[in-house]
Amino acid sequence: MKRVRMLLRVSSEQQLEADGDLGIQRNMIIEYIDRQSNWCLDDKEYFEGGVSGYKNSIEQRDALQEAWQDAQNGEYDILA
Repeated sequence: MKRVRMLLRVSSEQQLEADGDLGIQRNMIIEYIDRQSNWCLDDKEYFEGGVSGYKNSIEQRDALQEAWQDAQNGEYDILA
């Protein structure tokens, strides 16, 4: 069984305030994971709100750094 965690993100403050994007993302990811026969959604999720992936390097993105460290520690198998 593959342990899966999800990364939710919005790149603008406007999207963050609307919150609709996050709910849609979460539901789409959960539905996708549910369709995979050997995937199990982990309780922990990563969130990156209002951080531009274009303007900020990976080193400047705390959620990605945390997800990378957790992957290195073997805490999950797939990041969706």
